[in-house]
Amino acid sequence: MSRQLTVRDVPEDVIRVLRKRAKESGRSMNAVARAALEEYAEREAWQERLRDQLPKMDELRERIRRAHGGDLSDSTDLIREDRDR
Repeated sequence: MSRQLTVRDVPEDVIRVLRKRAKESGRSMNAVARAALEEYAEREAWQERLRDQLPKMDELRERIRRAHGGDLSDSTDLIREDRDR
């Protein structure tokens, strides 16, 4: 379900960019603004999911470190060598 949103006091330079993008893409300013808001919301949701997962990733990294008796070596050089073959 869609809802209506009114945004007040939008800076003129933002309006100018939205208007230009709308004209170039053949869409309305409303469509361009809505797409920009959707992109922002998706990016924020993705970053939130990532923040939620970081402690789990740290925990997994620590379990792997303990299971292998210390720090794991950096595989960057091995990957680079493999690519160069």
